[in-house]
Amino acid sequence: MEDLWIEASRQISTTSTTRLLIGTVALLMISWFAFGKLFARNSGREPPMLPYWVPFIGHAFQAAMDVNSLLSDAKERFGVWSPFTLIILGRKVHIFKEHEEIAEIIRNRALDFSPFVLWWIHNVFGVSQAGVHQLRTGPHAQGLVYKAHLVFQKEIKPSVEPVTTKFLAALRTRIAEETQSKTVSCYRWTRNIAGIAAIRAIHGPVLVEELPNVMSVMAEYEDCFKSFSSGKPRFLAQREYAIRDTLVKAMKKTNAVEQAKGLNSDMAPFVTNRNRVTRESGLSEDDCATFSLGVLTATLTNLTITSFWMIAHIISDPVLKAKITTEIDALYVGNNSDPDLAKLFDTASMPILHALLKEVFRFYASSPTIRVAVENTKIGTYDIKKGSILLAPIRQTNVDSDVFGKNPEKFQSDRFLLEPELERSPYNRPYGGGIHKCPGRFLANREIFMFVAMMLRNFEFEAIGQIPIAEEGKYGSGMVTPEDMGEGFNMKISPRLIKSVLA
Repeated sequence: MEDLWIEASRQISTTSTTRLLIGTVALLMISWFAFGKLFARNSGREPPMLPYWVPFIGHAFQAAMDVNSLLSDAKERFGVWSPFTLIILGRKVHIFKEHEEIAEIIRNRALDFSPFVLWWIHNVFGVSQAGVHQLRTGPHAQGLVYKAHLVFQKEIKPSVEPVTTKFLAALRTRIAEETQSKTVSCYRWTRNIAGIAAIRAIHGPVLVEELPNVMSVMAEYEDCFKSFSSGKPRFLAQREYAIRDTLVKAMKKTNAVEQAKGLNSDMAPFVTNRNRVTRESGLSEDDCATFSLGVLTATLTNLTITSFWMIAHIISDPVLKAKITTEIDALYVGNNSDPDLAKLFDTASMPILHALLKEVFRFYASSPTIRVAVENTKIGTYDIKKGSILLAPIRQTNVDSDVFGKNPEKFQSDRFLLEPELERSPYNRPYGGGIHKCPGRFLANREIFMFVAMMLRNFEFEAIGQIPIAEEGKYGSGMVTPEDMGEGFNMKISPRLIKSVLA
């Protein structure tokens, strides 16, 4: 009996000890979480920390699920313009919104864009680790990726005119094929026509011949950005990797065919010479193809998505449609099939069309300014530690009443007509800023204007359904896409009787 009593006492003692241990650990965890939530602060003079619950994880889940809600929480706590800090998987991310601080971020040589570029090139485009190392170092003092960017910048200006000519020719060919009235998805139709024209003008005919449904595959690929950027391995994302493999295979074939043509290549010079530099620097053919996928993405996504939003707003507003159609018709002389490009690209000649594009950029642009601190530095009075990430969000700033006035959360096609000074706002930066400002912005604007002008000149449009809302939080390369790829927003298109218009 005594032995049974001793054994029972032992079990009670063990159970009590276990419970005490669990309770102590739980209390420590709650205390630690509460410290992070209630007393979060930075060392030194860094931007203040937005409180969070879980150490290391920090704000990662909220940022992934609803970044707008996260930024709204920070706005309520710190005010409109005060910078603040987030913790994303153990790393500090400093958020700045005031234009003078953003300008300082862009100028600061201790803050580098390249680490983010290399991370994106590896995770999203699929360049191998060896290729990334080559792009980071290579035979050039500032790395091969920087050298390729310089070639792109240098060659794109002389490429504008020939690309413009080819883009118009590709549009004319496509227009001639549309002889019957039909109902189509506005998003898929506009993206397909604008995208195929851009591919033929910039990358040549091989890619479309090799992959006729390239625009559908590109739409699927863009939908995979989140999976790639999260670092999912191939065995957990087989569909996503297969989609990217299809594009890379087609790009590899395109590069090989165009390289064999030599000086007779149908590629734009800024693509041809960029490929040559990377190839001559020792990058493998596979990595050259995946690196080229970056150029394909850059030349397609912003152009096609912006073109969709332009057409969607025009055909959904009869008054706006009538005004812009009148502007466009004035560009055509006699039976000329092409518009007067000098006037088309001139704001004074096309004030309504140009104001619309500015509002589309304001309302739908999403690419933030992002830098990585490669050494300790300062922004204003704030200390920035090496390894920190600095982020200046554009989407949230563009819908802030303190920046863009009355009802910024509403789309207003004539906003920049009524308030032209907004164009000069330091916060109006749809193509980024500094040395990393998009070098293809002038070509992209031309293509958008040409696409809209040619479509409204040659077709009658009737909107079916409501303009879809933007898909907030989706990973992308510049412009937000419509929810569900615009499903439910269709349009009836019919060839336009030009002669009756001229009469």
